[in-house]
Amino acid sequence: MIEPLAFFGAVMVCIWMFPGRRTLPIVVLAIWVLASWIVHRETAVSLGLSLPGIARCFIRWRLIFLALFLLVLATGGRNLASTTTLWHALRYLAWCIVQQAVYQSMVFQKLRSAIGQETVAAILSGILFSLVHLPNPLLVPATFVWGVCASLLFCACRSVIALGGVQFLLSAIGVAVFPVTLHHAFRIGPGY
Repeated sequence: MIEPLAFFGAVMVCIWMFPGRRTLPIVVLAIWVLASWIVHRETAVSLGLSLPGIARCFIRWRLIFLALFLLVLATGGRNLASTTTLWHALRYLAWCIVQQAVYQSMVFQKLRSAIGQETVAAILSGILFSLVHLPNPLLVPATFVWGVCASLLFCACRSVIALGGVQFLLSAIGVAVFPVTLHHAFRIGPGY
């Protein structure tokens, strides 16, 4: 339990102690993640990056993707036509995938291994994931629910790319449905 809690603490220090000057802390966190993956002998399969796993999850979750995609089109699809918006969306999708890879490998899987119970580990992971999004009043409850669901979905079908896709679509719906005065462009920490 030490590594996921220490990693959570380091992320919180990065967000709250280094606003606007995050390059060095992010590099340190990235090195920590890579070192942990090497030490724990993570593989493409264990990280949720194997091609068969990705395909399996997209097939299993096709109705979820279809429903979310239709909601995106219904809530803000007309705003997706610009090159700038598409470029921003592509970068955000990549961020969602990275976020899921780190969250699942550094927090959830390690808590599940220490606790031995998927549901309890998913709830604890969801709590930590939501605390990272303080003080945003929309993101804190939303990321708790998503963190729990993402962890349980990861247990059922191991693909951080599919999870990143679901997170991306949920975020797109959230941006379209909620006013910017409430979500503050999804900013967290002192920048909120």
